[in-house]
Amino acid sequence: MTQNAESELASCSFCGKSQLEVQSLIEGGCSRGGHKHCVFICNECVTFCAQVIAETADNTKVVHKH
Repeated sequence: MTQNAESELASCSFCGKSQLEVQSLIEGGCSRGGHKHCVFICNECVTFCAQVIAETADNTKVVHKH
């Protein structure tokens, strides 16, 4: 792969892994025009975020029960 092609690969805006290193990327923020303004999140970071949110929600539920 050429250096130009490598620089054009999308990568996760959170962990930095390229699209070749993860199963999938979700694209967002592109409505501002052009690929340069897009942000991406990979399936691994989505899973991690869901775990953090679930743990936070569990802790919040415990706090509200007291």
